[in-house]
Amino acid sequence: MTLNFGQILADQGGNFRPMTHDTQIVDALREASGYIHALRDSVLVVHLQAHRLDDDVGQRTIQDLVRLKQFGARIILVHGIKQALNQAVGDHTLLNGQRVSNDDILDHASNIENRAMQRVESIVSVSSSRHSLGRCSVVAGNWVTARPLGVIDGVDHLKTGVVRSIDKHALLSITEAGHIVQVGPVQYSITGDRYNIRTDDMAMEIAVAVGADKLVYLNETPNAERSTALSPATAEAMAKTTPSLAHQLQLAARAVRRGVGRVHLVSADDDGGLFNELLTRDGVGRLVSADRYEGLRKATLDDVGGIVNLIEPLEAAGQLVPRGRQAIEIDIDHYWIFERDGMVIACAALLPIGEKAYEIACVATHENYRGLGRAAALLEHLIEQTDGEDQVFALSTQTSSWFNEHGFVNCDPRTLPAERLARYDPKRGSKVLLLKRG
Repeated sequence: MTLNFGQILADQGGNFRPMTHDTQIVDALREASGYIHALRDSVLVVHLQAHRLDDDVGQRTIQDLVRLKQFGARIILVHGIKQALNQAVGDHTLLNGQRVSNDDILDHASNIENRAMQRVESIVSVSSSRHSLGRCSVVAGNWVTARPLGVIDGVDHLKTGVVRSIDKHALLSITEAGHIVQVGPVQYSITGDRYNIRTDDMAMEIAVAVGADKLVYLNETPNAERSTALSPATAEAMAKTTPSLAHQLQLAARAVRRGVGRVHLVSADDDGGLFNELLTRDGVGRLVSADRYEGLRKATLDDVGGIVNLIEPLEAAGQLVPRGRQAIEIDIDHYWIFERDGMVIACAALLPIGEKAYEIACVATHENYRGLGRAAALLEHLIEQTDGEDQVFALSTQTSSWFNEHGFVNCDPRTLPAERLARYDPKRGSKVLLLKRG
């Protein structure tokens, strides 16, 4: 369940917004409690465009950062200035997404950065006094050292820079002391020269340097209709078809491969989006994490209840053969599951049915997670557990075409090993499929 946490937490006026049922608040807080606990001592790097601080949603986002800090998270806020700088100097100074910065542009960038940092200080001060958020301080400093980007494709980028080094120990020490850190685009080199650094790149480098648990890009692109979990490779593929998010998807993939726990891409227009993404199971944005097998593991007896809850609706609909809890307990060593935050969201079993023969059975995905590739990942993983000479069967009444799409061919039931054929129910009419190897 995803609720708008703006409906639950106090708004700018300090009043609670009405909700239809109090149970919604209770359910939301129950779901959020585990995530709040997990946030303690976690490091969050958040990238937000400076112009967002002029609207109500952006200001409430800063208030939510203060709340996350009070939950125990360690916050590093990186200010983007692309839109604000475009408004000041025009986007003609951009070349392949990278600004060509002269002294005039650098001055504009510095002014925008200073205003953004002062705006955050103001919002935090007001929030602390009016909304019972407790005392919170915001700190800025020279923790990033720049170097010139130089000449790219024959073009001198002048005062545009890239990250040379990051003082991770100072950043971690300051966040550990309970301060929110602010970092802007204008940074100094070891020779004292100023440079304008692309901040979404900088946010990624900071996240990698400090070993961030989460990197959050609050961007200008609407959230998808449903939250999406992506592997680094899938994120890179999506970047080719999603121009507005292309660079951040590429950065997300790079960050995860370099050790950042998770990268979240969330619309900055979504009021409460930061909470809905970080404090609910399903989120609202695009999540990039280690790989498609994240959360995949062998089942244990502790998972039997979750498996039963998952497959009961499919058994009732006739899509799966009724198994019963005892049968699952007996075969539990042959089950694999996808788990998300303590909930079994997909399962499948690889059952031995004869010498060098297996049946893939009980393939199920929770309705909220269908279409995200978890069943295919389970199938692929189970096949990898078999030997190249093993026969791998599947029986299905309603999903035979899905198995066909994944390399299985229809075959005569008499192809089944004798012990499995003896248990085959002609009245059910399941189609028998065999993996075609090679």
